[in-house]
Amino acid sequence: AHIAGGELDVRDEDIAALTAALPYNDCLGVNTYKCQFLRAAEGENDINHNGTGDKGSSRWFLKGVGESCVREGIPTTDWDWIIYPEGLYDLLLRIKNDYPNYKKIYITENGMGYKDDFEDGFIDDAPRIDYMRQHLAWILKAIDGGVNVDGYFVWSLQDQFSWTNGYNKRYGLFYIDFETQKRYPKASAYWFKNVSETGLLMA
Repeated sequence: AHIAGGELDVRDEDIAALTAALPYNDCLGVNTYKCQFLRAAEGENDINHNGTGDKGSSRWFLKGVGESCVREGIPTTDWDWIIYPEGLYDLLLRIKNDYPNYKKIYITENGMGYKDDFEDGFIDDAPRIDYMRQHLAWILKAIDGGVNVDGYFVWSLQDQFSWTNGYNKRYGLFYIDFETQKRYPKASAYWFKNVSETGLLMA
């Protein structure tokens, strides 16, 4: 790709070079958390990053590009990230169809930031479980459609610092008390352990 005047210019020869390189790559890694819907819009730049979990405070309007929007009926996280696992399915099928020389795909990061409530050492993060279950179900559908997905990695094993959200946005299967450094398995940790052992996307 070429950068000219601050704009990224992807040319036909760039795509050709990437396509030619695919047979020489052992695998392709896909990091995925959310999709983005855009609509045409007129006006000046207006961007506000929701880094606090104040739902509904995010704005993304880029002049000459469009405005981020949410389709009716599609849920969002407290950080205004849409939960649309079908988008991952669409991406996987597109890779299979547009780049047939790929070898295998790993979902190298997938997870949900959430405000986990800590109550006497128990963390019921049912929305995270539902998020992972939906994404895994669509990955299985892609596999049934002929996509070679060879692995899935949850982001992340434990809560950690986020560059734009500090410590208030938790992704881990294990809760960390940052003052004491004690770790506590969340409900999602037990759920994912079961899925890993049985291969069943149980409730």
